[in-house]
Amino acid sequence: MPGPKKNWTAWRRVHMARFKKKCKKKNTEVNQYARGTGGGPPLNPTFTKEEESILNILEKVKVEGDENIKESCDIVEVEPVASIKPSTSKLEEKQTERAATKRFTQTAEASKRIGDILQMKCNAKAVYYEDKLRLLERDVVAKENIAKALEQLAGHFCK
Repeated sequence: MPGPKKNWTAWRRVHMARFKKKCKKKNTEVNQYARGTGGGPPLNPTFTKEEESILNILEKVKVEGDENIKESCDIVEVEPVASIKPSTSKLEEKQTERAATKRFTQTAEASKRIGDILQMKCNAKAVYYEDKLRLLERDVVAKENIAKALEQLAGHFCK
């Protein structure tokens, strides 16, 4: 069974993507270690010149994430519902029933608001990631154009 058939640009893209992923992972580990608590010795990162140049080329947002985008671990506050007290008379039972109905209605409305908020959040994330993919695609095309231009220059100087 033969392996994948790719031209040199496809293989270059694969290797570059792997290298960028490795650089970002290493940078993330260094940042997590720096933010962590503990009494151990400091982590001395050893980035190669190539890794440093990749990290300098990549935007901070692509490596560390966007600080303005909150992840799904947000806490949603809900108003507390008063506890139900046992009643003794018919009037108190009716009042308790109305209060319970009102609390149920309030809970249902709060649940709907939470659902609406979560739906808006999901929609915003979808738009964000679609935009991010478009920008990454543009970034790849631009880098391929740069690589072609550099190859042409190298061809002129190596003759």
